[in-house]
Amino acid sequence: MSNQELQDYYELFVLGVADPTVTEAIQEKLAAGDAETVRAVAKARELVAGLALTAPLVEPPEELAKRVLGSVQRESKGFGGWLWAWAAATALLALMAFNFWQRERTKAEELAIAHREAVELSTRLASVSQILEFLNEPELKIASFGTPQPQPPRGRVLASANRGVLLLVSNLPPAASGRTYEMWLVPKTGAPVPAGLFQSASDGRALHLRPGGVDLSTVAAIAVSDEPAAGSSAPTTTPFIAVPLAE
Repeated sequence: MSNQELQDYYELFVLGVADPTVTEAIQEKLAAGDAETVRAVAKARELVAGLALTAPLVEPPEELAKRVLGSVQRESKGFGGWLWAWAAATALLALMAFNFWQRERTKAEELAIAHREAVELSTRLASVSQILEFLNEPELKIASFGTPQPQPPRGRVLASANRGVLLLVSNLPPAASGRTYEMWLVPKTGAPVPAGLFQSASDGRALHLRPGGVDLSTVAAIAVSDEPAAGSSAPTTTPFIAVPLAE
């Protein structure tokens, strides 16, 4: 397969859910040192890793680090080894950072900083854990959108009845100042349901996870529209991405 044919599959390759033929083609190009493939896979890894940086800061459960470390050690069919390694390294980094701050910082204000940083790292681990659980699902619906040309935006939607919806997009410029992108679950009957806000990176790539169970039998499509920064309860502009979910 040519590099152009593979350009829409690098994120799926990194996530470990690409078609075996695609996976084999990318692995062969990586083994041969193909520069374009190496750069594309590196960007895809950065995009997947970036999801862990987008989660809001919340107080994690006390046993979060132990639970996540346990989860990354479990075996999983078809899952990319890089993401397992990255998740494990992030988990260890969180524990090391927390222990370092506990040992070295003694002043009250410094301990407060250490606590906030430990909470932030643990929150990132929670995001990684969500992705791992999502990709461990035995049944995932995968739908594509866009064209091989640079425009319009193109990508994939992965949907799990138990875990939610994962959106991968390329060729999507960052939203204008004071604006954001909002994903919607479009039911077969009734009004679209908000499914979270996200932004794209400077290179036009974005990854957004709407966690939680979804009754896919009632969802006709996944859509994205341009909305005010605070989001909307209903689309205020015509969705520029609309991806039907196959029965």
